Amino acid sequence: MMENQALSKSDWMRWVVSRYQGPLIRVAYRITRNLEVAREVTQDTFLRLCRHEERLVNGHLAAWLFTVCRNRALDVRKKERRLQPVEDE
Repeated sequence: MMENQALSKSDWMRWVVSRYQGPLIRVAYRITRNLEVAREVTQDTFLRLCRHEERLVNGHLAAWLFTVCRNRALDVRKKERRLQPVEDE
């Protein structure tokens, strides 16, 4: 598994994106029901990974990615609900 091999940070990130981008977008889309927002959530997940120390996610990369993606998508959905105008009856 490439996750455990010694790679440069940029090569490792390219591998992570190519391996997990599609599945993460699907998870985010199921939560947000908006493909553009799902892509933004996924991109934000990868940005957070870039800022995170690789050694701290080694061994549980997939779980970390899916947890961060899911939480971020839920945050976005909550925020969008708060921004929806309330209609008068």
